[in-house]
Amino acid sequence: MGKTLGVVIAVLVVIGGVSAAFFLAVPQQEEAKVQGASIQFKTTEHNFGKIIQGEKVTTEFEFANTGDQDLVISKVRSTCGCTAALASADTIKPGEKGSIKVTFNSNGRRGKNTKKIKVHSNAVNLTKAELTIISDILVELDFKPPRAYMGEFEAGGSLTSEVELTNRTDQTIKISKFENNRDEVKVEVDKMELGPQEVAKVKVTMEIPKDYDRNHLSDKITFHTDRKGSEVVYLPVYSRNKNFKSRPNMKGRGNRPGMKGGKGALRANPRRNRTGQMMKGKVPSKAQEKGKSDKEQTQKVQEQK
Repeated sequence: MGKTLGVVIAVLVVIGGVSAAFFLAVPQQEEAKVQGASIQFKTTEHNFGKIIQGEKVTTEFEFANTGDQDLVISKVRSTCGCTAALASADTIKPGEKGSIKVTFNSNGRRGKNTKKIKVHSNAVNLTKAELTIISDILVELDFKPPRAYMGEFEAGGSLTSEVELTNRTDQTIKISKFENNRDEVKVEVDKMELGPQEVAKVKVTMEIPKDYDRNHLSDKITFHTDRKGSEVVYLPVYSRNKNFKSRPNMKGRGNRPGMKGGKGALRANPRRNRTGQMMKGKVPSKAQEKGKSDKEQTQKVQEQK
């Protein structure tokens, strides 16, 4: 009984080995490719984590053409001007790989940000792919309010506004200098060194020239610091002209009689004839009206004869 069992086991082992050898010797059929172009991203979301306001960060979304025809990237668009996206190539051949390079500029932004990038292609599986980038923007030097809105001005007048600049870090930050572009804007800062959570007051004064006739006056104050990652921070300055009157786009527009929308002018109605009655059907052209008038004159002459 023991010998018989041993023989059976030996036979089964031999059969199993032969079957395995046969299976390994026969080439396996490759997985069928998608008919047409196909785009397959390794991942469609990237989280930059915590970054410092003003920092530019970059990532790449890798993808492959898993179809049997050329993959053509026709358009790559972002939902925000702060995000730039560029494809590594316009055409990706079957089996080859490509990438979408995305750069995010955090200047002027704060807190959690989510931005979308849309990739348009001829892929049969996904003609419009959507990529997502996420970030949490930390503000080390925080302006409150984030820009100096001066209000409305009058020519020859002056405006003053005060903004608080807070050091949100746990280290001391030194302001080496600050500068702006316009002579009409003057800036004063009460302290050039800020300890952790310390606040500096930024006083902005705007002197409006008597002959200034623009609709607004704006500037940008640039602060240079010794803080790595926040070496340069900006404070926008803006005000509006209280007495500004918009100019017409065309010379004399709105003053010519008969013009639609002209001041004090009657609107011409092409559906009325010279007697003021409504006309039916198509409105005749001037040439048609002239031809009709000439014909009526000819008929009158013939009748008189």
